[in-house]
Amino acid sequence: MKKTFRKVLSIAIACVMLAAMFAIGSNAAPGDIKYTIKGTTTPTTLDGAIGEGEYAGNDPIVLDGSGKNTEGDGWVGTWAGQVYKFYYTWDADYLYVGITVEGDTTPFHDYDMNAVDWFGNADEVQMGFNPNYEIEGAMPVVISIGFTSDAPAYLNADAYGAIADDGSQEHVILNFPSFSKAYSADGINYCAEAAIPWSNIFVKGNGRSSDGAPFYDFSGMKAEEGVEIGLWYACMDDGNGEGADWSMDNGYRTDITTGAGWVAEEMSSIAIVLADADVVDAPVVDDTPVDTDAAQTFDGIIVVAAIAAISAAGVVVSKKSK
Repeated sequence: MKKTFRKVLSIAIACVMLAAMFAIGSNAAPGDIKYTIKGTTTPTTLDGAIGEGEYAGNDPIVLDGSGKNTEGDGWVGTWAGQVYKFYYTWDADYLYVGITVEGDTTPFHDYDMNAVDWFGNADEVQMGFNPNYEIEGAMPVVISIGFTSDAPAYLNADAYGAIADDGSQEHVILNFPSFSKAYSADGINYCAEAAIPWSNIFVKGNGRSSDGAPFYDFSGMKAEEGVEIGLWYACMDDGNGEGADWSMDNGYRTDITTGAGWVAEEMSSIAIVLADADVVDAPVVDDTPVDTDAAQTFDGIIVVAAIAAISAAGVVVSKKSK
């Protein structure tokens, strides 16, 4: 009887553990999937040449619709087969971001800040930032990067911290260093780079979720080892070239849940964790003082020895001639 009870108990415990593992895998919490991002001592060059070498050797965060790099099964929208790669590094002043897109078949650059949607009518990506996961009940700090043709990227903030005189929130055009290369039908279709000032991430605001959304203030934060920042992504692709909006052909985002909660705690399980830059050992320099007199004396000895050797050789030759 005891053996039977123990066997049943073991099976029950195993089932509970399996169910827990499944629940964690399919409904990850904010920050469950962490990417360590090393800093850099050399500012990234914003020229569209994007790779691990320019981003302190950090691996990119790859979004390919499979969910294996993000939160499992929490995608919202339609994935059309593109592969998005996000490279990051940082220093005290900027978060450097490099973005590449492959598999896009229809370019669209007609950016319009007066469009009725929040995405500017262009192929673009949005990144939501939640420093230390402190934003709850409101959207994270959302920055949009729109692709252009060999020019600075289209940059805007999705209403955070922008309070008009009448108390309403405004869409904000951003202006910080960036570059986007022209669309290519082959290989990497789009690529863009930006140096986002930390002051555009560590902001005051209350998001765009709803009236009365909680106010947050990150203005006292600074970029340093150990800071964690929750990330959320939206990938906007106009598949027919007629203008982008949220109901367009291929729009998708990395929400944890499949609902449109528009609150930070339900908008991503991905996070970047800031790590210090690699320490580069300085080249070893022999700074032993040189005794110039000794060096000159040594040189003199060499010259005298050389003359003596030549003279000796002459004597030998003379003897042989005789």
